[in-house]
Amino acid sequence: AESVKWGSPAFSGRTIYVMLSTHARHCNVAFTPSTVEAFAEELAARRTGKGTVQVPHDQEVPAELLGRMIEYRVRECEEQGVNWM
Repeated sequence: AESVKWGSPAFSGRTIYVMLSTHARHCNVAFTPSTVEAFAEELAARRTGKGTVQVPHDQEVPAELLGRMIEYRVRECEEQGVNWM
């Protein structure tokens, strides 16, 4: 379901799956730390935070990678019970 959490767009089921936030020079896509960790090798060239991936406005959105991360996050929640941070 689409919702607003802490003033940011979010997609959730039993818990929050992913959240988005915009900033002056980039957007953040927020997952859980375990999701970002699972994709650490592929994210090595990108700025990341505890559970976030930064997408600068002047770069192409890594849609395929983010799609796989979203699928992982949903499975992580539904199959392993990993809730939002």
